Amino acid sequence: MRGGEVTPKTACWRHRFQGFSLIELLVVLVIIAITVGFAVTLFSDFGRDRQWKISAQKLQHILVFLRETAVLEGENFVLVIAPTGYHVSGVESSSQLARATTGKFPAGGRVVFVPAAPTLQLEITSSGTLTPFELWMGSAKHPRLANLIGRENGHILLKFAEAQEAA
Repeated sequence: MRGGEVTPKTACWRHRFQGFSLIELLVVLVIIAITVGFAVTLFSDFGRDRQWKISAQKLQHILVFLRETAVLEGENFVLVIAPTGYHVSGVESSSQLARATTGKFPAGGRVVFVPAAPTLQLEITSSGTLTPFELWMGSAKHPRLANLIGRENGHILLKFAEAQEAA
């Protein structure tokens, strides 16, 4: 057999591999759709968990900022933390400080205060001390993602739980 000759054997082979049939393409698309569906279902809480971790970090930074501002300016502040968000009490709402220290928590999660209370009022003094506290934050699926602990000496500790431990 030479390079250009067509024999019954090569003709059959060429006919078999001209392309994919419509059914073969549909089967592949269905397999891809099922795989993507499982992946979206599996990782759908990942975004919410990330939002809660970011909120915990932001709250920690706000507490540090308020402590430093209290010491530098010689003022006392009260940060009110509720299950939906937080704000500084006794500060004019239009002030730059109020805007910088007011925020909302992501929807679909929980903020738990230890000991249990409807809200938490943290006094931050001009000497750098603050009301001792502990709170847990997280999504509905992982309610104990982040643990924020404040000591009287002004030290603020943020610990993240692994998703498996948080469940």
